[in-house]
Amino acid sequence: MQRVSRLHPTVVKVPCQTRRAYWGALAAALSLVAALGYHVICGEHGYLALRRERQQYLALRKQTDQLEQENQSIKKNIDALKNDRNAVEKKAREDLLMAKPGEIIIKYSDTAKAQGEANPSKPSGSDPSPAH
Repeated sequence: MQRVSRLHPTVVKVPCQTRRAYWGALAAALSLVAALGYHVICGEHGYLALRRERQQYLALRKQTDQLEQENQSIKKNIDALKNDRNAVEKKAREDLLMAKPGEIIIKYSDTAKAQGEANPSKPSGSDPSPAH
């Protein structure tokens, strides 16, 4: 039996096969950790998928809020048209171009003005027809 000094520990040499097994097990463990980390971050239900879903949720939530506001506005208009004679008259005048007896409606069109500027009248001296 060998005597081991407590003050000076001896270095025990490990056989070559044991070292290879140790490094192999370490490599396998690191590979497993790397694969699990990849799955947690980039997997189907990972962190990146969660961020993408959260962005979609926020966009849909914003769209829902806008549609709810639009619905409230439409409901107010409906209630006004059901209960307020002035609202009915205003809508008829603006959308249907209705007028009271004796009134004249003058309608200005921006499109006609734009078309007039795009095709200015030709000078009276120029005629595009060929001369005979």
